[in-house]
Amino acid sequence: MAVKHLENEILQLTEELIRIPSTQARPEKIIQCADFIESWLDSNAIECQRFNINNVPSIVVFPSGTDKVKVLLVAHFDVVEAE
Repeated sequence: MAVKHLENEILQLTEELIRIPSTQARPEKIIQCADFIESWLDSNAIECQRFNINNVPSIVVFPSGTDKVKVLLVAHFDVVEAE
């Protein structure tokens, strides 16, 4: 049952992220997406650091209690507009 709940939670999170049209042509939506991600992390007690370089937001999350990791996962939340 816990796995099904987790699957539903991941699906809902993905759907909410997809609804934000965070394209390069809409920088305010990229910021909205970063706000959403930061809020979600905070509401799930996941520490993060947010940076803004040239008005482009980035969010960094490390495992709790460390700043060193053996594997680094990188993702982006801006997307290319469909033609």
